[in-house]
Amino acid sequence: AGTANLTYFYQQQDGGARTVNHDLSFDTGRYVSGHRFLEPNDKKNQLLALELTWDLGFADLTSATGTSKFESNGQRDQTDLLMDFDYGYEDFPQFAAYTREDQEEKTFNQEVRLVSQGTQRWNWIAGAFYNKYEGESSSREFTPGIPDWYGFPPGTPDLEYLATADETFEEMALFGEIGFHFTEAWQATVGARWFDYDDDVELQTAFPFYADPPGDVQLAGVRNKTGDDDVIFKFNTSYDFNHDMMAYLTISEGYRRGGVNSGPLCTGDSDGQSFCLAEDEVLIKPDTTTDYEVGLRSMWLDGRLIVNAAAYYIDWQDIQVLGTSATGGVPITVNGSAAESKGIELTTRWSITDHFELAANYTFNDAQLTEDAPGLVDGVDAFDGDRLAGTPEQQGTLLLAYTRPLDNGLTVTADYSLSAVSDVYTKVGLRDNGEALPGWAVHGL
Repeated sequence: AGTANLTYFYQQQDGGARTVNHDLSFDTGRYVSGHRFLEPNDKKNQLLALELTWDLGFADLTSATGTSKFESNGQRDQTDLLMDFDYGYEDFPQFAAYTREDQEEKTFNQEVRLVSQGTQRWNWIAGAFYNKYEGESSSREFTPGIPDWYGFPPGTPDLEYLATADETFEEMALFGEIGFHFTEAWQATVGARWFDYDDDVELQTAFPFYADPPGDVQLAGVRNKTGDDDVIFKFNTSYDFNHDMMAYLTISEGYRRGGVNSGPLCTGDSDGQSFCLAEDEVLIKPDTTTDYEVGLRSMWLDGRLIVNAAAYYIDWQDIQVLGTSATGGVPITVNGSAAESKGIELTTRWSITDHFELAANYTFNDAQLTEDAPGLVDGVDAFDGDRLAGTPEQQGTLLLAYTRPLDNGLTVTADYSLSAVSDVYTKVGLRDNGEALPGWAVHGL
């Protein structure tokens, strides 16, 4: 016996311009943009997925296939950015610039897995995974009026800069796990995943104003390729003290794929390259985590009270963060040093009466660097013990709910809720003028 599930998703978004509230630089009114050009952006998403399952008796076989296509066409006001670059364009009284951007992405995914059936002491999973991504994009920057201002030959187009990018990424993986029940109460599971990926990126640029003759589009670029493979592991064991209480231990590894930064390779210290990449700046290594977690799941008072708790420690290596190239100061992705994240999670739900319920959860997370990281924060050094960005140390929720059905079929409900989050750093250790965004609390009634 088998089943099939076919899904198609389509979304079309047409944005006539960027949504703005108030432009302080031009003192415009509310919902009035201070941009020189409209910033439309049209997007189209399509997703086709097919899932097939078969009951083979000893195992369930599942095939999951997905393919998607994404298209984006938009325009941005580029005036302020180019003026900040100090190219001299600000000398032209009527200077204004805009960029046209087009992007297309295609993906294909295939996974096949076998999951054992039955209630035997042994259980297992085996599978394979394949993913392919293909993307191409172009960015064309226009500066109307500049060719005449510079005295270029008549008919020179306004196209000042052109960049195209093509990327092909392929990944394959084999995975499996096997579990064994030593007793009815105690089980253990071990698993592994082997992955292998290749990333191929080509970036080409042209500066038509500086071509011979001016306005001629002469694309030149560089192609960067990289790949990596590794094996990650998982271990889990749990013990049921009774029907209402279970404790567990999990040790697992994870990874985020790496890739490449695109740009010309540096050829020397005196060749006049305004932007180039050193060899160690091209490869973006995968960053990896090792997670240790112990937890308790429990029910009390005949199931009216649920209390769950967990403590964890995460070792994070080769962190992927935003950096800049040594030559040219262009934004690139770099691998930082090492960090750790440790914390606790508490969750409870209590049916105080048939009509009154209390639910709450609390999380504490201490995330910080464990090694010095020179140049980590936009070229500024970060140090062992610096708190990581983007994550609050404490957060929690509280819910008090009252529900009572009435004899006429209606239901009366009333509840109070509280969500609270502590402050968040915008940059690691508040380096390079980072800020601590204040914490907040939201009450609902």
